[in-house]
Amino acid sequence: MDLIRAFPDRFVIGSDQFHASPRSPQRWPERAEGARQLLDRLPGEVARLVARDNAIRIYRLQAQ
Repeated sequence: MDLIRAFPDRFVIGSDQFHASPRSPQRWPERAEGARQLLDRLPGEVARLVARDNAIRIYRLQAQ
């Protein structure tokens, strides 16, 4: 946590979560829970960088 807080522009976190149709009878376990718990422990601006803004910058995406 200290390392992420010290260098928030050097980390990216995400998940490969599959999203099924709400009508689908099959359900998958929540796989992003660990990432969500980590992000919840970070200050808001740091969490935003790690979860969103750094990826936008690195991959030159357009923010929405």
